[in-house]
Amino acid sequence: MQNRIHLFSANGRGMRWNRVLASILLVLTFNAAPARGAAGDLDMTFGTGGRVTTPISGGADAVVLQPDAKIVAAGFAVPGSSGVDFGLVRYESDGNLDTSFGVGGVVTTDFGGSDFGNAVARQPDGKILVCGSDTNSQLPLARYMPDGSLDATFGVGGKVLSGVVGGSCNDVAVQADGKILTAGAHLARFESDGSLDTSFGVGGVVDSPFGVIPGPARGMALQADGKIVAVGYTNSSFPPDFDFTVSRHASDGSLDTTFGTSGVVTTDFAGPQNYARAVAIQPDGKILVGGSEADDVTYDYDFALVRYESDGGLDASFGAGGIVITESTDSGNDDDVGIYSLALQPDGKIVAAGYTYTGSSLIYDSDAYDMTVVRYESDGSEDATFGVGGVATADFGNSDDEGYAVALQSDGKIVVAGQAYLGGGSSGQNFAVARFEADSAPPPGWPSVTAAAVAVITPLLSDPTTPRLAANSLRSAKNQLESALSQFNRGKIRAAMNSLKKAVGNLEKAIRKGLDPATVNATIGDLAAFSRQQASDEIAAAIARGGQASKIAVAQNWLADGDTKTDLSEACTRYVKAFSKAKQA
Repeated sequence: MQNRIHLFSANGRGMRWNRVLASILLVLTFNAAPARGAAGDLDMTFGTGGRVTTPISGGADAVVLQPDAKIVAAGFAVPGSSGVDFGLVRYESDGNLDTSFGVGGVVTTDFGGSDFGNAVARQPDGKILVCGSDTNSQLPLARYMPDGSLDATFGVGGKVLSGVVGGSCNDVAVQADGKILTAGAHLARFESDGSLDTSFGVGGVVDSPFGVIPGPARGMALQADGKIVAVGYTNSSFPPDFDFTVSRHASDGSLDTTFGTSGVVTTDFAGPQNYARAVAIQPDGKILVGGSEADDVTYDYDFALVRYESDGGLDASFGAGGIVITESTDSGNDDDVGIYSLALQPDGKIVAAGYTYTGSSLIYDSDAYDMTVVRYESDGSEDATFGVGGVATADFGNSDDEGYAVALQSDGKIVVAGQAYLGGGSSGQNFAVARFEADSAPPPGWPSVTAAAVAVITPLLSDPTTPRLAANSLRSAKNQLESALSQFNRGKIRAAMNSLKKAVGNLEKAIRKGLDPATVNATIGDLAAFSRQQASDEIAAAIARGGQASKIAVAQNWLADGDTKTDLSEACTRYVKAFSKAKQA
């Protein structure tokens, strides 16, 4: 025992405590910068306050990410007097326009009428596919080179008008063999050169199987076995009663009779307005379908999410009998409110993007729609660690902000593309992109640093010289850090920070029992300095995201008050209050 350095021994002078503090502060420092906010926060390293708009008199309906972290948004644009055209915009990873793409980052393509780009996909060779609809209903497609120029090897000069009667496209996917699938009024498959694949359906086309009154497929996904899942909604009665509808097809386009009833499944909610628009396939083969639903009394539209077993049956382990409803404040104003796009995180969480009405239920405000992301746990419950109760929004100002597509970056951040309508007719329509923090990927080096902090704390918990109250706080910090290690979560880091503060408070009491005051004051000083930086960064982040001015002012006052305190413990208390108030702003 003589060679053991005790926590508070005369020869140790608190050395081991300083080592603990330094280790935990290093972990916390990884999360101090406002650029890495909590899950659901707008990413302050992207655009202005996490948001970007591009004023090309149009909006984005689809998004795809490149391996180099660039973002391609596709939709429609009005470049001049020629009318509505396909529109593409490519952004750098920080939200700036990529000037190496098209003209200043923007590409438009005219098919001769009013042309809307509804879906985008990236081929393995870097070429970009866009499909959509036009006034002649001929299912237009275009393929672009990586620099935005049309690919002359595809169709005629990079463009295809399929000639399919009533043709349109709401989703597109590239098969492993390079063939191109589109889903809309029909399912269609094209060879890599743009010609219809006659081995699929009849002449490359499969008619919509969706009900007595056929409806177009709104979304599509490919299973690992090559089967095709299409989703939409059908109405087979009068007055209208729309239901979620899912069809599954073999690789040749024929309906897969092992799925649902002859290849088709419908899901009827309590109300008459149920619209499916998005689909994702889980690694276990289960099928997620997102959209909106409304009751037949208030007609309030909500986010709706359904999970099916691989045979088409509802998954009873998900939500309530396979169905999850996330209420919005729509108040019957817009049947477009709901889920438009889905993405799956590697940890099994589900990301749904769309938009919600955030205005008054008494007086309709057309500018009160916000781009919205909801994150769910794998069982369908809303993820309480994300945003506010699982919901995060992006407000682009006094505008109608709609989210239509979502994609996940390799670092876990969530990219949502859509439209921000800033008023003034069609000229007020903007491509809009927002990026949210996700917390699914820690900063480089974070796991090893956190594990090192846990390793330092652990032996102190069994050291009989550790004061009991300090040990309790250290034990809480250790548990929170271990929990954060198992699933990266900044909320646990903040909790560890609070536990550390309690531990330091308990050390103050130990001064009166003979602990070296210089050692304790040095550790409190380190914590106060860190807390001040944390509060200052959070205030800056609140200002950048346009937080509530009154709460920001209170936070600034707490920060200034802390600076006046000569007692470091009092100063630290003020800084923590400033941090908390800024977080609420």
